Amino acid sequence: VRKTLGHTRLQDGSDDNIAAPAGGSWNLAFHDEFEDTALDNGRWSTQYPRSGSMCCSNPRNGEAQWYLARNVVEQDGELHLVAKRESVNGFNYSSGLIQSKPSFNFTYGYAEARMWLPKGSGFWPAFWTWPRNEQWPPEIDAVEFYGDNVRNVYLTYHAPGGGDQSIISRADWTTGWHTFAIDWRPDSIRWYIDGTQVKARSSSDVSNVPMYLIANLAIADGS
Repeated sequence: VRKTLGHTRLQDGSDDNIAAPAGGSWNLAFHDEFEDTALDNGRWSTQYPRSGSMCCSNPRNGEAQWYLARNVVEQDGELHLVAKRESVNGFNYSSGLIQSKPSFNFTYGYAEARMWLPKGSGFWPAFWTWPRNEQWPPEIDAVEFYGDNVRNVYLTYHAPGGGDQSIISRADWTTGWHTFAIDWRPDSIRWYIDGTQVKARSSSDVSNVPMYLIANLAIADGS
């Protein structure tokens, strides 16, 4: 069982093979088409930049997985984040994660990932941003998904003064590829799915803290 990322991009538009996002003039700052035979470790890390067990899981967040580099598999122009039922460092599951802090952090811009979401109880994939200074909030979730309910995806902004979440529903999000994106500006954040704007937040509390990109497949522990 897997979550697959086809493309992860920020500030698209300068590459003829990448469609520009809506609204404004854009320059491509960072992207990975996953066309090699192994993950580019100069671009990505396969664990969080944290100490102790927080490098590879977050049990306080209700997670049951331990992230391993071997669970991140690049092949045929796709990146597979693979979850397995196995005992690792006191956790009952292993899974995969990538994050861009080693090479790319940004303040404002457009970021998107083309994803195939997994079906099944416990699967908890997400594409999101996290502060470079490791002080939460803020956090922008371009998408979160829970595999036991294939109808809903969740779009969230965790703001210093309080966040908000929207649920976007359709018959089944796990039957094909979908592109999830955010457009983060000084006074607003807009969410897009498959090129259509589905959520917006215009507010004075939009963060200006540099952040990096994360894509992961967590396993929920049931709590």
